[in-house]
Amino acid sequence: MQYSYIPLPETFKRDSSVSWARRASDPVLTRIDNLLNFYQRRRFATQTEDQLLALAALTDLFMATRYWVRLAANAQNHATLKSERLPAVQALHGAVVEALRQQVGCSDAAAVAQFVTDFKCRTLTDHGAFIDQLVGDTVDTATPPSAYYFNTLRRQATAVRFENGVAYRLSAKGTQRMVKLNSADFHSALVRKGVPTMKAWAPFAMGEEGDLYMTRHFISLAEDGNDGQEVIYHSTYTGGGPLVAAGTMLVVDGLILGMRGDSGHYKPTDHNLTEALRVLATRGVKVQRIKVYDWDADNPRPPMRAMDFIASQRQNFIRQLGVKKQAALQRAQAPAVTANHPVPGVAAVHLAPLSDAVEYSNA
Repeated sequence: MQYSYIPLPETFKRDSSVSWARRASDPVLTRIDNLLNFYQRRRFATQTEDQLLALAALTDLFMATRYWVRLAANAQNHATLKSERLPAVQALHGAVVEALRQQVGCSDAAAVAQFVTDFKCRTLTDHGAFIDQLVGDTVDTATPPSAYYFNTLRRQATAVRFENGVAYRLSAKGTQRMVKLNSADFHSALVRKGVPTMKAWAPFAMGEEGDLYMTRHFISLAEDGNDGQEVIYHSTYTGGGPLVAAGTMLVVDGLILGMRGDSGHYKPTDHNLTEALRVLATRGVKVQRIKVYDWDADNPRPPMRAMDFIASQRQNFIRQLGVKKQAALQRAQAPAVTANHPVPGVAAVHLAPLSDAVEYSNA
């Protein structure tokens, strides 16, 4: 199966239908349907705002369809996922890649994936890179030991799995039994910028493909419980690679209830936390129950419900996407276009106050 363009929502639903299967029981597929509906309403928009919102929906469709296809490789572990839908979802992913390629001037699928990463992710800060490269011979020296980078097996052992929006983890090393995630099991009593980790919260990192990781962090070999004698930071999970977001998270019996971007290695912005929430939505997580906490020792913002937080970030979200799109088009047309001269036909992003700020949040 192959689509020559992004299909209409009803066409995709028809092509991905399975007899006697409830579509609503597959939360990732439901998210794909919602995004496709949102995109369809704006695919022929003439206003810059709506054009960028349609592009944003494509980036989320890219993430969601890629994730669904990955799940389908182990469909036997996901009772609500029907592998018969795979051809349609793969075809939709291919159409999304092609649409993104054309809109942002990417040369191939790999360049499309890089554009999505550039928009959604945060790279390691200079501070984080400096800390990771430091090496100390003993715990008594003023120089801390370098960060320990997980190999594939160790990273997979800290990965969080989702089933119907509920977070699970491996019960213990060397086992495949899954238990509901509780962040209190990985609480790390760290202090960053004078702000301590909140009780029962634990460090998390979200990789560039949206995979969530959680384990206890250690910044010293001498810390209680550091049996592995490893220094673990947010950079540990992906070897210092890009992350959608990093910080700490509150999870109780598999339900994500709170998120804070307290990572000195990555220093995620509000945009990164917005992207993390949108990725969690593609996992079937009910983001309505999540509260977003600020990480500012001097002037902390009161906790905000996730939907209110996303709505408050909408103008910044669109502006950031406009900048990334223009940069991608400039790269595609280089060397004819320099960084100081915008690409012809790419409008600057000037946004008026929005009355429907929460709409894209619900896509």
